Amino acid sequence: MDLKVACWNCRGIMSAVPYLTNILSELKIDVIALAKHWLRKSQFHFLNTVDSKYRAYGKSVDEYHPELYNCNFRGGVAFLVSNYLCPFIVELDIESNRICGIEIQFPGQPSVFLISVYLPATTQPFNLFVDELEYLMDIYRAYTNLGTVFLLGDFNCKITGPRYNFVNDRRSKLLNTHLKVTSSVSLHTQTFASGPIHTFQSYDSGPKTAIDHIITQRENICYISEVFIPDEDIFNVSDHKPIICTMEINRRSERMSQNPHLTQLSEKVAWTKAIELNLITDYSFAVSQNLWSVCAPSSPATAETIESYYKIIVDAIMTADHDTLPHKNFVKHLKPYWTNTTRDTYGQFSKVEKQKVICRELRVNGSTYTEDNDICEAWADHFESIFETDRSLLNPEREQSMKQKIADIRNVFRAVSDDITQFEYDEIYDVCKKLKNNKSTGLDKVSYEHVKYGGKPLQKHLCALFNLIIQNCYIPVDWKSSVIIPLFKGGNKDKTDPNSFREIPIVKSTKHVGILLESSFNSMEQTMKACQMLRASTISIMNSGVHPAILNTSTCLKIVNQLAYTKALYGCELWNNLT
Repeated sequence: MDLKVACWNCRGIMSAVPYLTNILSELKIDVIALAKHWLRKSQFHFLNTVDSKYRAYGKSVDEYHPELYNCNFRGGVAFLVSNYLCPFIVELDIESNRICGIEIQFPGQPSVFLISVYLPATTQPFNLFVDELEYLMDIYRAYTNLGTVFLLGDFNCKITGPRYNFVNDRRSKLLNTHLKVTSSVSLHTQTFASGPIHTFQSYDSGPKTAIDHIITQRENICYISEVFIPDEDIFNVSDHKPIICTMEINRRSERMSQNPHLTQLSEKVAWTKAIELNLITDYSFAVSQNLWSVCAPSSPATAETIESYYKIIVDAIMTADHDTLPHKNFVKHLKPYWTNTTRDTYGQFSKVEKQKVICRELRVNGSTYTEDNDICEAWADHFESIFETDRSLLNPEREQSMKQKIADIRNVFRAVSDDITQFEYDEIYDVCKKLKNNKSTGLDKVSYEHVKYGGKPLQKHLCALFNLIIQNCYIPVDWKSSVIIPLFKGGNKDKTDPNSFREIPIVKSTKHVGILLESSFNSMEQTMKACQMLRASTISIMNSGVHPAILNTSTCLKIVNQLAYTKALYGCELWNNLT
């Protein structure tokens, strides 16, 4: 399925009708974003009569001043949306007569947000342009967390691109800074676009410029199948040209299905509200119902069985979450203090706010990377080099000896008939009860609260899962995968050097529970064994006739480092390879 969108500053809606109806029918436009110098509320009725196959949404220049008979200030933006899309349209609540937005909610598809823009012209004060742009970018950043966002319209500002270079003015510098931070581009300035590059003809045969744009994040370019600007047309009486863009919706859904983490619930659970409304009992009951007919697999179990069992538990949690728990959403009527004055004040603060540390450039092995994809690949290479064993430092004989020793230990372990000590339900219950609230979730969006309030059936299944893992020596693949977040160490360190960042992995909450259990179960025993081994090594040295009392400090330290510690570290290395 393709979604064809367009944007156009028609200047005057009455005179624009012939050309507008022509491109709507010939190019089969699904949604067109319109800007007009003075779009009045009364003209929306006329917009709905332009073509019976389309419906109008938008904001008028007198949106917040309906009592005015004459409007001397410019503004007004609108959408004409094909009737077949109207059942899937939700209007966005945006407090500006220069910005309006719609959300397209296709069934089973991630949301598409279209935001129509008409920023102040160069004949208007620069601070007015700055305020509107700051507000627009705040909206843009907020909705990019919820779906795919496109900004369409007349920005009255030029944007650099492979097809378009110019001398930057202060408007362009400001907008390009915002686009760089959000990793966004103007589509018709890219090499894959076709048609003229200029969208606006200045008055009195002045210079042609590109001030109309369709903007989206760089990662969305892979969904764009076509971008073009039509040639001159005798019916186009506006001094602007439209931009047409076609997006492949199916490719977006295929990517979502390939990466199940992107389809998980994106909203955070409002746990405080859930407790106040006594919804925790409903959630616990829903989890129990979802797991009621699930039987824990018996051991020995295959890797596929453990993977399936783990996914059933997570699905039961997320289904109960969706059915019973409230989620955090911004509700405008609950925050009446967020007025135009507050928004303007916030805009002033955001201008002087210290810029966040963002890795826009990375140097690895003498090469410098600036593009997002290249930076990600460089990070991956860096972390792989850290975690990869340097074969040149290994002693082949020692490595072979270690492998043989590990094989012998495993053979002995398989021959032992004693039962492995299993986790008890009481241990699981105690750990879950002590889990802290308000901690970040892993990639599966399962929080500590999900486990803590899930009830006894969930905790019994977790106990069975952990026992399957230790009995069959298999850990679910999802537990081994994580997203590494580079965290800047601070100070005057070079932000382009990957060694100036500390890697923070995001792992599963259910995995955290297992880590806590294993730590309380084994850490004391492992520590005691290491201490006993170190003590035994030292005693054996003393029994051979070498006593620390008759040696000087440096000689004693050398013996301990080379003999006692070596034996203890060998035991630790052996343990790590086994686990």
